[in-house]
Amino acid sequence: MSTAFGSLTVFASVAIQTSITRQPPGTSNMQEVNSASTTYPDQYPKRLIEINAFLPLELLVNIFDILYTSTRCPLPLRPSYEEAENHFRRPPLLELMLVCRKWHWLIEATPSYWTYSWIGLQQFSVRWRQQGDRREITDYEEDPICVEKRLAKSGSLPLHLVVVPTGFDMLLSVLGNHARRLESLSILGQPLPTGDISEETLVQVLQLQMPSLKRLYIEDDLIVISAVSSARLIMIDAPEMRQISAYRYLIFPQTPSNLTFLSISCLPSHGENSLINMRGLCLPQLLELHIFHSKPGLLLSILSMPTLRILIFHSQGAISRHPPDTLPSFPNLRRLEWSDTGPDDHIFNLISQRCPNLTHYCNYVVGKEMELEVDLLEEGLTILEAPGGIATIPWPRLEEVAFDWVTCAQAHALLDIVPTIKRIRTLRSPIEDGDLESESAQELLKRLKGRVDVAVGLSPWSHASMLSKYPA
Repeated sequence: MSTAFGSLTVFASVAIQTSITRQPPGTSNMQEVNSASTTYPDQYPKRLIEINAFLPLELLVNIFDILYTSTRCPLPLRPSYEEAENHFRRPPLLELMLVCRKWHWLIEATPSYWTYSWIGLQQFSVRWRQQGDRREITDYEEDPICVEKRLAKSGSLPLHLVVVPTGFDMLLSVLGNHARRLESLSILGQPLPTGDISEETLVQVLQLQMPSLKRLYIEDDLIVISAVSSARLIMIDAPEMRQISAYRYLIFPQTPSNLTFLSISCLPSHGENSLINMRGLCLPQLLELHIFHSKPGLLLSILSMPTLRILIFHSQGAISRHPPDTLPSFPNLRRLEWSDTGPDDHIFNLISQRCPNLTHYCNYVVGKEMELEVDLLEEGLTILEAPGGIATIPWPRLEEVAFDWVTCAQAHALLDIVPTIKRIRTLRSPIEDGDLESESAQELLKRLKGRVDVAVGLSPWSHASMLSKYPA
């Protein structure tokens, strides 16, 4: 197998080098791609003619498949505009498309290379002149006819689509023939002045029948023009839906039995009482819930999530001052990341008592550490300032805790009450600035490191522990 793969690698290198060596003197392959319009004569080298003469199309496709898989990485669930733009700027297997007409035609006619597509972004287009062996690379002009042809290239295979506002007007007209095979749909914001869409159009798109859709992403930077800024529930016909990350809207599949990941961002607070009718909505397979810049109380009280393993709440201010009357228990919750917004966050006080099997707790959101000004922190940790003291809290059997700032004395007090803790992370040094030279402070830190694995800042654990995404 390794010998065969090495031969394929050599073959690919020869083919790509052939393409590069046929360029005009002083022109690099990257310069050609970055040029808006480039034409030059092409001459078939003898070695390429020999390759096309003895390799059947099926073997060429197998070779191209390996190269495509190794060079074309799928976009993440939540791509940025820049990531999508860079991803789609070059057609798949561009260098091989430039080698000869046969290779260009073969790549264009293979549906599996075109299952990731876009509407509204620009891409370089490779064209071969009808007369003579000449080729050119130009900017792709976007229009409904071109978009329809591009989407049709993937045949009947599952389609992964990225849309930006400049392509939104044509989305409904071209998506009708392909909505049933959509597997992922990402709707991204776009730099001004063309970065907005109408709410009516967005809702019309989401109301299409999409029986194969598994992933939906609506980016936070998307500007939606709406007559009324209020919380809105949208039920979509997508029974296979696995992951939803939505900005400004509460979106659920009509049949939510397959939903495992849900992220809700910037849900308007106005009109949220209209969502009370959802109380009891069951998400039987949901494993992970993210709530960003939205009031978590109502959402946590109306949704039934018996299998929830990870709950993440992020806010830069006290949003949840008024807790609901009741919150359900989360017996399977293992990881809680909850932005510490101060002692007025009564919902946190409630939910911290509804997770009897919690093993991982963090008072900030992992990945957003750079937004925290830990050197300016003055208030203590909310979870350690419960009325009556930390000894009155019904602590679960925690194994790992992470804080924006915890002192050595606080950490020792916590360990005395929760001896199951194995790892403590603090983004700010656990020793007060004025005590850096104090022997007693240094001794406290030394004893702390003797009791548990301690990490400061973003440094790795001293005893590297590989933790699964969903702790057992």
